[in-house]
Amino acid sequence: MPGPWDASIKLLYPVDQGQFTTIDDIDNNTPFDAIANVEIGENLNENVDDFVLRVAVLNLTQSTTIQVEELNRALTPADDTTFTAEERVSLNAPNQSPGDVLKLVASYRVNAGSNTDFSNADSVTFTVS
Repeated sequence: MPGPWDASIKLLYPVDQGQFTTIDDIDNNTPFDAIANVEIGENLNENVDDFVLRVAVLNLTQSTTIQVEELNRALTPADDTTFTAEERVSLNAPNQSPGDVLKLVASYRVNAGSNTDFSNADSVTFTVS
């Protein structure tokens, strides 16, 4: 659980489109999703405006960034409540070499008036088949 003034990505993982089960390999040229479980502490959540979730797909085998997607959403402040959510980001089909190892990395920025809090996370690795 984050501190009362913190926002955090609790978990980041790749899944088949529209699913929730973590993938360990992805067929080449098949789109997929990233899911970020996020949480905002009670005090920060009383003043929130919006968030920005940035997810990048990295090819570790070739040391390249394949794609970066950004999800922006307004947030509604709530008194004495910790905010939790599962945010889904759709990702393009990787056009990589079979056997390449991929990984997701993400940053989560929550804006609350003049306050901003950042968090980051990375996923397990998965392979292009």
